[in-house]
Amino acid sequence: MARYLIMETLDDVEVVYGELETAARGIAGLAWLGCGMELKGIYGNRFVVRTRTKCLKWVRAAAASLGRPVITVRVTGSARKARALAKSLKPLYAPSGFT
Repeated sequence: MARYLIMETLDDVEVVYGELETAARGIAGLAWLGCGMELKGIYGNRFVVRTRTKCLKWVRAAAASLGRPVITVRVTGSARKARALAKSLKPLYAPSGFT
């Protein structure tokens, strides 16, 4: 079954996604063969990642292990809800210059 992670970062989303996939693959090892990640959408500094339910723990661990600010905002079961949440939730990282 697929799950959709809504993630937020301050850095370039495409670079962060590449590093996230590499880190998750390294953490999971051979167990990653039954997994996979797919970038489903980019919404400003947020992005939606599709992965299997059993692989969530490795993707979230990879996000925590990156040297970049990346957080998981929500996990949901449908692409439609993930897209709606990514567009509607308030940003967790304040824009630069915001006090």
